[in-house]
Amino acid sequence: MKNLWFLAFGCLALSACSTDVQLNDKYTVTPVVYTVLDAQAPVQMVRFERSYLGTNNAYLDAKQVDSIYYDTTKTKVLLFEQPNGTGNWKQVDAMRSVVLNNKPGGTFANPAQLLYFSKTPLKANSNYKVQAILPDGKLAEGITTGVSAVTRNTLKPAINWSSIWQNSSTPYKYPFRFAAPKNAKIYDVYLRINYWERKGSVQDTLSLTWQIAKSRTFGSSDPSISVVARDLFQFMRDNLSTTGFTSRGYINCDLVVSGGSQTLKDYIEINAPSESLSDVHPNYTNIANGQGLVGFKNTGYLEYNAANGTMDTLKKLYPELGFTF
Repeated sequence: MKNLWFLAFGCLALSACSTDVQLNDKYTVTPVVYTVLDAQAPVQMVRFERSYLGTNNAYLDAKQVDSIYYDTTKTKVLLFEQPNGTGNWKQVDAMRSVVLNNKPGGTFANPAQLLYFSKTPLKANSNYKVQAILPDGKLAEGITTGVSAVTRNTLKPAINWSSIWQNSSTPYKYPFRFAAPKNAKIYDVYLRINYWERKGSVQDTLSLTWQIAKSRTFGSSDPSISVVARDLFQFMRDNLSTTGFTSRGYINCDLVVSGGSQTLKDYIEINAPSESLSDVHPNYTNIANGQGLVGFKNTGYLEYNAANGTMDTLKKLYPELGFTF
């Protein structure tokens, strides 16, 4: 997802500072470890680098690759699992390094960036530890719980799609309900509309995704998020083309729920933009002997079908969208 998904590697916030600065302090290096483990991703990526306090021009030093990255021959990044969240830790991978030439321009060396990766499948009910071994043998490590994927709450009725469509001329809100995933503390939620589109003799299956919640928290084990029917139709009208196709047809709709761990929630909330000029912004980290974040996210999909009359109402509201059924 990408918003919790919306914490890219290059956006790690390390700008918090203190007024207690020793101008002649000795050269110091702080390890930085940053990753959001994704249970649905085939590859996990970890950013492991260093920040420093030295006597040279910081902006010029930041342009040098060896100023911000450790020598890969003198360091290791390991992935550990604690099965079912209890007991002893076991190493499940020694991550390999890779250089990607996709880092955007800015203060730090680019476009090359050094990352570490693992193809080890993750388990939602386990805890994970990312451990970086420094050249001097010291450790910088962070721990996160796993997060389960969302499931449908069978105690609640399935969505009545006709209610949304038939009430689309009024501010009708339909509550989507789901069972809160284990260990999920913060959410991104999307509504994904799946449809087919035909151009001449060629038919493709497409989707249109609408974000209905970003970095949202819920205070119960039975979360509910409401969708205004009129807004849903307007989103479809604003984001679907009205030309260049022969016909369209609705397939179904998915409620896409991405849940993040407590560490990810803390990171997002503490690093949120300050609304005060006098506010001293704290610097969040869950890395022992370093700075950064080790978090976890998982994404689940709940499918909903359309009730009778759904397409008739949609065609009546926006015939230019070309839905035939």
